[in-house]
Amino acid sequence: MEKTTKTRIMLINWKWEHYKDEQIINDKRLEGESLNHSIATFTKFVKRYAAESKFAEEAYIYTTRIFKGNLTETLLLHLINYIHHQFKGKEVELFLFLHRGEHYVNADVRGILDKTGGTVKKCFLFAEGRDFIYFCAKQERGILNDIGGFQDNDCRINEKEEAYHSVLSEDKTIVLSPYFDDVWHHYKHEFKQKIAELEEAFFDACAHFTFPNEKEEFHATDLVACLKQQTDNALYYRLKSFLGEYDKEIKISSAQCLTKGGVLEGEVAKIEDLEKKHKTSYVFDDCNANLKSIIPNNPTDKKSHDIYSEIVQKMKPIILEPDGKKMTKSELRQWRDLFNDLIATFLDDAF
Repeated sequence: MEKTTKTRIMLINWKWEHYKDEQIINDKRLEGESLNHSIATFTKFVKRYAAESKFAEEAYIYTTRIFKGNLTETLLLHLINYIHHQFKGKEVELFLFLHRGEHYVNADVRGILDKTGGTVKKCFLFAEGRDFIYFCAKQERGILNDIGGFQDNDCRINEKEEAYHSVLSEDKTIVLSPYFDDVWHHYKHEFKQKIAELEEAFFDACAHFTFPNEKEEFHATDLVACLKQQTDNALYYRLKSFLGEYDKEIKISSAQCLTKGGVLEGEVAKIEDLEKKHKTSYVFDDCNANLKSIIPNNPTDKKSHDIYSEIVQKMKPIILEPDGKKMTKSELRQWRDLFNDLIATFLDDAF
């Protein structure tokens, strides 16, 4: 992998332990605060760490703790602009990470992406130790612990194997490579990989419907029943998430996820269990928001948006309301072609 001349930045909005109570930002805290662009204002709300990278000229991690709100969104947008201003004249790639525990959801990701107009390259939701960004001692990857800091010997949770790993330099000011690079690489590819894995699981599960000896037409209920049988990989629920069924409901945990008809505990819990097992994200709410957001004058973004919209339009009525409907082999092949077309739009995300 060649080294890029771009500056890579992660802005992580999380429950950082190093922020005192008066540095935890919500709308009430910001009442009467002057939210201008001065350095004095923003240094109260953010801390910067350098990062080692074998693949970028410069790399940094900015930390902050800003709860969701109207005033806080304004602050977060100013903060993003402030960070970019520090690297004026350089090409910057910025990944924004929003903690679900600070009440961020799909709509917030979409709103920030739309309002920053490409300044934020990608935006992710994470929570509860389930995502790749959290340190995994077994695989020696990730950067965050579970108690509000970078994984480090001085702030370990127990006296077992975690004690032998630190992602920080001895003076605690630099996030080391390969930890930064591994996390960056994963999230650069995460959306493409999630979609590709979903596509593979989906079409493997229903491949028999396209066999030569099968009829051209079949019942949609049979297709959905087949998907629901794939319990080990929560395929049906992952597909529902990709089609946007949970976008407005997923907050932080299954206990808080409601639909018009009742609690989604069972469905979301299946996805959460899978995330905890593999330490990676399988829910698509942040992915969907990134797909729906279009950077001005970016034809690739427009193409991704249009293909994703077509997938949802064609698949959602069949997957969610299959009763009395028929499918054909040809339609199933068209769905696969659309998935392949969508994956192909991630031009810089080969994995």
